[in-house]
Amino acid sequence: MKNIRLKITFIVLLTTTLGISQETKQGVVISGEPLAEALVKQWILDYSKNTSSNIAFKAKAKDSDLAVEFLNSETSKSNEDLKHFSIAKVAILPVAKSNAPIVLELKKKGLDENKLKALYFDDFLESTGKDDFSKIPHQVYTRLGETGVPAIFAQAFGYETSSIKGNGIGGNDLHVINAMKADETAVSFNALNLLYDVQTRQAVTGFTVLPVDLNGNGKVSDDELFYQDLDAILGKLQSLNPKDIKNIPIGELQIVVNIKESNQETLNFLNWILVNGQASLSKYGFLQADTKTLKEERLYVNQLVANLK
Repeated sequence: MKNIRLKITFIVLLTTTLGISQETKQGVVISGEPLAEALVKQWILDYSKNTSSNIAFKAKAKDSDLAVEFLNSETSKSNEDLKHFSIAKVAILPVAKSNAPIVLELKKKGLDENKLKALYFDDFLESTGKDDFSKIPHQVYTRLGETGVPAIFAQAFGYETSSIKGNGIGGNDLHVINAMKADETAVSFNALNLLYDVQTRQAVTGFTVLPVDLNGNGKVSDDELFYQDLDAILGKLQSLNPKDIKNIPIGELQIVVNIKESNQETLNFLNWILVNGQASLSKYGFLQADTKTLKEERLYVNQLVANLK
């Protein structure tokens, strides 16, 4: 399985609001997708306890300073002025309605790489002629679009989003979960923090995460059945070397900064996230970022701040 990065991107721009007195009041407006909204709001709340900065999350703001978006690697590298900072990781897991016939088949047996491909991708069936699930009623759901969770999931197994089977749902990744609620045969995949209730730490009511062959040996062993709660999954994945994680795409949550247009207030908030933001990740279902990478990123941001003085 290919190693693919998920980029949830904060695009940083410089904005100023001129008052009648011509004084400049700076602030940071953050817009973006629901996947990271709760985490970002927690960061804003914690950061604001010790500062007087004006930071707000406005999901649909058009001229935001920080835009939380899903971008594929080609799109995110199109602007040389954008600097990427990796601050968390996101796991993407297969899921089905709890009463779906396919859950009875897979809750113990699980999914190895070939079964994952057979379940989710048309191209696998066309190339192999093998369909392990033809006799089991099921309906695959995915989000429409060529970026974000569906793109990362498809690319991880060597496919394009156009190869994913089933019903394409418009909107964001939460809309896929909502669409599945009315279909007792529904199967999909989604980000870990959307599949589990971050308050109860249990799977979202009515849904079951399907176990996978985590070590790639062709079967699901008892020690790979660790989906009982959110903390068990985070603990298991966090304990492993990323190279040893098979069949669970792990993406990166990234902040992307326009280094030519960023202001001090924006950089101060970014620096706070790099230093303190890790403390909130597990609470909201995200994996910790690489420690060495974080250290290097902090040094880089400190230099950006110094250049503004």
